[in-house]
Amino acid sequence: MADYQQKLAAWKASSGVQNPDGISSSEVTQALTLGREPQAKVTVSNLAGTKGNIDTSKEYNTDSISYEYRFNGSIPGTALVATYTNLHNSYYYDDNGNKHLISKIVRTFSNLTKQPWVSSWNWNSSPENNGNPLIWIYDDPADGFWYYFSSGVTVTDQYYDEQGKPISFGNNAWLAISSLNNENRDKNGNPLNNTHVERVEALLGAKAFSLRGSSVSNHDGILYADTNNTHGSGLNNGEWDTRNSPNIYYGSGLMKLSGNSVSLRFSTTFNGFDGRDTWQVWAITSTIIPSTPGPNKPTQKTSSINYHYDTEPVNLIALKMLISRHFECYLHYL
Repeated sequence: MADYQQKLAAWKASSGVQNPDGISSSEVTQALTLGREPQAKVTVSNLAGTKGNIDTSKEYNTDSISYEYRFNGSIPGTALVATYTNLHNSYYYDDNGNKHLISKIVRTFSNLTKQPWVSSWNWNSSPENNGNPLIWIYDDPADGFWYYFSSGVTVTDQYYDEQGKPISFGNNAWLAISSLNNENRDKNGNPLNNTHVERVEALLGAKAFSLRGSSVSNHDGILYADTNNTHGSGLNNGEWDTRNSPNIYYGSGLMKLSGNSVSLRFSTTFNGFDGRDTWQVWAITSTIIPSTPGPNKPTQKTSSINYHYDTEPVNLIALKMLISRHFECYLHYL
């Protein structure tokens, strides 16, 4: 361990990376697996809006059908509850090494806030749903969700085992929060008038951690990058922002989960919002921890419990928050 500390100190002194004191991937023991669920079924209740379109195209690397729900302005309480059943590839090992299959996830969307319009809004025709918030969900919870025309939404997940009992997380359940963009420069490095910052806040049953070497910092439980990390030189060129990039850690942070209910606030702060290309956000959760730079902490044997982790590529889904600049061809108008 002393040798590791010496190597770590030397690396910190010479590397010049951001968040050198952040947690490294070698320090994380992951006992939670949220796998792809191609046979999952979703039902919606407590809907504070109306049903919209159904999309069977399975676009953007998803494998499931998506469903649209429309709202008339901000929703201060529950917007909808999505219940996912028929799950087979998700599980959690508790602190005693006992495996709990996750057979149901109840996901509550609440406190949906409408993105305010400004005078520079310049749609060529009326925007979809008159610019009021939309939520899209999928059959498979691993495919995440979209929120449109909204500055943020709170998502609360509860997990249940095969007997229908709530699963309570102990010491080794983590979520990776990736693709947290801060964009205030264009591709040529020039300042943008229309900038945005993507954030995820721990509200209940979660504690935020910054990753070693990441541009994303922990601000009292809120993960976001303080400065531009999307356009520029070095790692700020945005090439880290793909699920298979070895530098995905650069736009990532971690949430350590606890208890039987987890609430996260997904939001995007817009400066100079004009409605032209910053109106939809895609969020996906992941239980795969991004590999961080620097020396790895030596593994210590602390107990005789054996954890069996699923490391198949099926779970390689980074949490993505993608503003519509990535999908400018995907604009819907009434």
